[in-house]
Amino acid sequence: DVTLEGSGAVSIGALYAHGALARQADELTLGSAQSDTGDTGMVVAGTLEVGALRSGGNWTMQAADARIGTADVAGDATQTAGTLTQQQLTVGGNWVLDAGTADIGAADIALDAGMQADALTLGTLTVGGNWALDAGTADIGTADVAGNATQTADALVQQQLTVGGNWTLDAGTADIGTANVTGNATQAADTLVQQQLTAGGNWMLDAGVAEVDTADIALNADMQAGELTLGTLAVGGNWMLDAGTADIGVADVVGDATQTTGTLAQQQLTVGGNWILDAGTADIGTADIAFDVGMQADALTLGTLAVGGNWMLVAGTADIGTADVAGNATQVADTLVQQQLTVGGNWMLDAGSAGIETADIALDADLQADALT
Repeated sequence: DVTLEGSGAVSIGALYAHGALARQADELTLGSAQSDTGDTGMVVAGTLEVGALRSGGNWTMQAADARIGTADVAGDATQTAGTLTQQQLTVGGNWVLDAGTADIGAADIALDAGMQADALTLGTLTVGGNWALDAGTADIGTADVAGNATQTADALVQQQLTVGGNWTLDAGTADIGTANVTGNATQAADTLVQQQLTAGGNWMLDAGVAEVDTADIALNADMQAGELTLGTLAVGGNWMLDAGTADIGVADVVGDATQTTGTLAQQQLTVGGNWILDAGTADIGTADIAFDVGMQADALTLGTLAVGGNWMLVAGTADIGTADVAGNATQVADTLVQQQLTVGGNWMLDAGSAGIETADIALDADLQADALT
């Protein structure tokens, strides 16, 4: 074993111990340090500089300012620093980081990683277990986590994330590139920007403002947002949306879809189950629904609707292009304008004023209107 204690500055080119290494100093500079079988401990009041470190056991580091080149640790690694700069870290056990500011190039952790930092920059991270991040600001390149990933940050930028378990995000602002999650994805953010999300489980979103380009969800999607912009959505189960305003491109839902919005703009919707819409204002291009549809809106604009079951519409004003309903159709509106309606069952209309160009009804039609054209 080797033990170094000093009150000043210590500089050593190369240090080797077959057993344990313990170093304590005000300032410590090591070109290289190696312990074959024992633990390595470093306590430095000031600046710690290490070119290359190899520890056969655990590594404990504490410094005001730490500058590490490469570190290869067989056991656990625990790092506490005011400022940490590290090029590469390989750990055969767990990694615990507590830093004010940390700039890390690459880290390969065999088991779990727990990281706390006021400001973190991380190039590449590989974790064989679970990953927990708690940061003020975090800028992360690529992270590959075999277990669960939990991220808490005031501001997070992440280019690519792969999670073998579940992913939980709680952020003030989050800018995510690509995220591939085997399990569930749970996201809470004041502002979320995400290019692509793939989840093998459920997706739960709670955001003030959310902009998502593409989301592919194997099970259910439950989304709450003040403002939502969504490019493409695929859901293998049910979809629930509760938003102040929502601008949606294409959504394909295998199960049921329930949408509650103040303002909704949607280009295309395909639902394998039932669809329920409750909106202040809704502008919808195309909707293809396998079973029943229940719609309530103050103002509705709908281009094309195909319904495999029954259709119930309650609206203040409704401007509808083409509607093809296999079952019954019930329309209640103050003002209704409709180009073409085909109903395989009965049709019931109750309107203040209605202007309908073409209606083809297989069974009965019950029409009530103050003004009907």
